[in-house]
Amino acid sequence: VVELVISWHQQQNTESNKARHDTAEGSQFEKRLMSPSAEKPGTEEDSTVHAPVLDQKMVDTLINFIVRLKILLGDPKLDFGSSATVGRVDRLLATIASEWQHCVIRSVYFEKVVSMCRDFNRDQSLKDDEQNTNKATGKAKTATKNKSTQGNVASSGSKVEGTGNLSAPLLSACLDIFTILADVSPSNSFLRENPSLLSEILASSFFMSTRLDATDLRKKLKLFVAQILATKPCVGPSVIFKVNVFLEKMLSESEKEYRKSTSSSQNVTETSRQGSAKSRSGSLDDDSRCERTALFALEILKDASMGTPTSSHPLSSILLALLNSIVKRHIAAVSAAQKQGGGSQIPQTGATSIRQMYPTPTAGILSEYVVESSQGLLRTSQSKHQFQAKSLQDFDHSLRAAVITLEILGRSELIFSFSSLRKSFLQCL
Repeated sequence: VVELVISWHQQQNTESNKARHDTAEGSQFEKRLMSPSAEKPGTEEDSTVHAPVLDQKMVDTLINFIVRLKILLGDPKLDFGSSATVGRVDRLLATIASEWQHCVIRSVYFEKVVSMCRDFNRDQSLKDDEQNTNKATGKAKTATKNKSTQGNVASSGSKVEGTGNLSAPLLSACLDIFTILADVSPSNSFLRENPSLLSEILASSFFMSTRLDATDLRKKLKLFVAQILATKPCVGPSVIFKVNVFLEKMLSESEKEYRKSTSSSQNVTETSRQGSAKSRSGSLDDDSRCERTALFALEILKDASMGTPTSSHPLSSILLALLNSIVKRHIAAVSAAQKQGGGSQIPQTGATSIRQMYPTPTAGILSEYVVESSQGLLRTSQSKHQFQAKSLQDFDHSLRAAVITLEILGRSELIFSFSSLRKSFLQCL
């Protein structure tokens, strides 16, 4: 029915514009042939063409119905038969929001979702505080750690159930609505006038995005957050602050894990070559969550910085600390492999064989990535080795994080201002 109403409205507008155009041409022709007293019938006929098609109340009813339906589609318990329904709802929402920029969306339809998010966020914050307290006091023993891990897995599932079945698809549906509004209707006041609603849903999305199976949620969250960071006027400053806090927390936790893994890898340099390979693969499995989290946050910041190449970055300090930890870990792994066997089990990034090594690990990273944009320059210098460039996706998580961090910092004013941060950046290079 909504599709029919919108189609009828667009058809009426097309016919109205055509009639107005024909009337204007006819009146101009009559002015040249007829007397001025004969212009009144044409004017009266022209006034009948501008009859309104849809008033504001009708439009508000349509868009609020679509918003409610979109939230319903995010409930995993309901089966709507086909995913095509979701696409139709998204297209209708975009059409209405773009055509009527100031339509009123009622926040009451999000209240149930916000209530679930508020409970979920409180539980997650308490769990994080408890983990931080255990780490600080050092009371977490191996036996109790296993029990608490099992308890956390069970409790995390029960908490999600207990908070009204808050799920990744439901959060994704809300993020779709926010993204469409920010994209096609930036002047709409809904996002600016509901900062607490936005903050609660974003907080739950950030918490849940760390799960391995939340691929679609991470994609939707990255798209919306990068969009509002690049075009800040569509949301309030409190939402931007909240987003930066979450991104900084994700990067900070990842940086700590990178530092830990670097120190642990340095402690096992005297092990056998076979044991080193096993420990290396084991450490990669253990650090996969940390690397995924860092890469996710960095990709958001990279997409957000695309449109602002000269602006300063509010997270420069933590980005530099993360880059420094990644480079140190990479160098430690390569050095350990060289000491044990003269070459790593896996060829170094940018090298064509196990024995071929670059002067520094960073040279391998940059040579292999920059060759795509500089075309023949580096390819000529590497022609005798038949060097073949890889795409960024061919790197492991940590090296991709290093390259993306270099891109983000390279677009900021950091490298052009004489400061301690610039000195740290050059030391990393």
